[in-house]
Amino acid sequence: MHRLLVKEIMQWPVVTIGPEQMAADAAQLMEEYDIRRLPVVDEEEMLVGIVTDTDVLEAETAEDVLSAYEPGADEDWLSVADIMTPVAYTLKVSTSWPTS
Repeated sequence: MHRLLVKEIMQWPVVTIGPEQMAADAAQLMEEYDIRRLPVVDEEEMLVGIVTDTDVLEAETAEDVLSAYEPGADEDWLSVADIMTPVAYTLKVSTSWPTS
C-alpha cells in the first residue's frame, strides 16, 4: 500500500469559518472554493468543529419545511454553531495517509 503525507493531499491555504457566521455563509464559501467541508474556528483560531455541505443542505431543507408549515415563519438561517459537528479529529501535516 502506498502512503502519502497529509500535506500532499490537503488543500492549502485552509478555508475556515467562524461558529457565529450564518449557514448561508458556509454554503457560499463551499461553492466559491469548490469544497465540501469547512473547519470551524473560534476567535483564537482554535478548531471547534466542522461543517459539511450535508449539514448546510439539511439546514436549508429544515428551513424550507418550517416555512411551508408556518406562514410568516422567520426566514433567518441557522448559525454555523447550530449545524456543525462540534468535535473534529485533526492530523499533523507530516502524518502519512494510506492510499489504494
